[in-house]
Amino acid sequence: PPVFTKQVVAKQVVTVDRYAALGDSFAAGYGLPSKSDAASQLCARSNLAYPELLNGFRKLKNLDFVACSGATTKDLWNSQLGALNASTRTVSLTIGGNDAGFSQLGCLQTGCDFDQLSAEVRAALAALAGVTESDTVVSIPQILATISARAPQAKIFITGYPELFGTSSRVYGTKLACPVAAADR
Repeated sequence: PPVFTKQVVAKQVVTVDRYAALGDSFAAGYGLPSKSDAASQLCARSNLAYPELLNGFRKLKNLDFVACSGATTKDLWNSQLGALNASTRTVSLTIGGNDAGFSQLGCLQTGCDFDQLSAEVRAALAALAGVTESDTVVSIPQILATISARAPQAKIFITGYPELFGTSSRVYGTKLACPVAAADR
């Protein structure tokens, strides 16, 4: 008679590549129509934000869209890095503008202490670069090292911010002279 043997097949763990979108309002899509879930509305995340568009265009699979309007490097450090793990293959990162005082730049049109603002921005940029220590800013090199440790196979794409002042003497789209001297820009 035939001999029946029991075959044991090793259980395979299937990992699904993940895309984590980290950052602030530029990543979240602030100002665009918000997504409908409460967490996305709280962070002003939009289906029209670049992580959603990139995910749809590139079919990156399993988007962990945790970017949040108003986020600083500390916010990212404390609440967004949990989206990363060994199956994360793509990470986009837009962070640092709020740390560097982006929201305060409006005062340049209405009047502010430019020297104080300039000193604060320079200190924040030094902390973001990891040149100086700060209690309120996590350096970009430290963030990148942590992303690499948590998602070692991930490609990290760092996105930037729009050029706010340009190199001409005029504000974009207007005929008003830019209130910030070229050397200070």
